[in-house]
Amino acid sequence: MLAEYKKALSAVFTGKENIVGFVCCINGQVVSAEWFGNAKLAEKLRSKLLESAASEAIFAYN
Repeated sequence: MLAEYKKALSAVFTGKENIVGFVCCINGQVVSAEWFGNAKLAEKLRSKLLESAASEAIFAYN
């Protein structure tokens, strides 16, 4: 289930460059927000952030 959520969330980033921030909202509420100094760092941490967001979504669903 986690992999499915992560895959769905990662589609948001397709074709986008220079992303320096990440906000996760679940059921209309902000649950996390991250801002990075540059796009390279954000890209490096994207997988971990997506996994965290997917875990939060699964927890909220159950």
